[in-house]
Amino acid sequence: MKSGILKNTASVLIIILAVSGIGTCLALRSLTLVDAWLVAAVAVIAAFPVSALLARKDRFFFSFSKKYLRLAVWQIIIPSVLAGGFYALNYIGADENEITPSAATVENKYYRERQRTRRVGRGRYIATGEKYKVHYADIRLAGGHMVTVSLTQRQANDLRMGQQLEVSVAQGWLGVPVALRKSIFNHQSKI
Repeated sequence: MKSGILKNTASVLIIILAVSGIGTCLALRSLTLVDAWLVAAVAVIAAFPVSALLARKDRFFFSFSKKYLRLAVWQIIIPSVLAGGFYALNYIGADENEITPSAATVENKYYRERQRTRRVGRGRYIATGEKYKVHYADIRLAGGHMVTVSLTQRQANDLRMGQQLEVSVAQGWLGVPVALRKSIFNHQSKI
């Protein structure tokens, strides 16, 4: 009985770790100045030996009878954790004391409409009919990298398409440059 609870708890924690790795990737990939496919490819290649070893030896976490199913599960979990860890460590460890300014241009400004909802029961939400807008901007840095950021209403009103900005870029802890989000809106327009 205790081993079943331990097994289920450990499996759930591993899956939560994988989902948080994917969330970290999605949140920080546009602010990190490296191609996302490169990070994904390195994570998949680096995870394959560990995944193969866990698929062959481990039956505690995922007790599928087929080895290729265990390999597939571990090959999904481990690269997501590795890529999320890469993005998180690189962004958190960015050296804000050595910042280089980079010229940037507001390439696109847009919004998406969403509807407010209210809870009517357990796990049930209905639309109230009230719509609101979430503003976004695509900012292209001098090196050609595109950064998508969400905007407040005031920032959306202040920003113009084609406007020149100065974005602070810092070296990440793992050596990959990072655009600091707070520096994007502390700008002096170059009009």
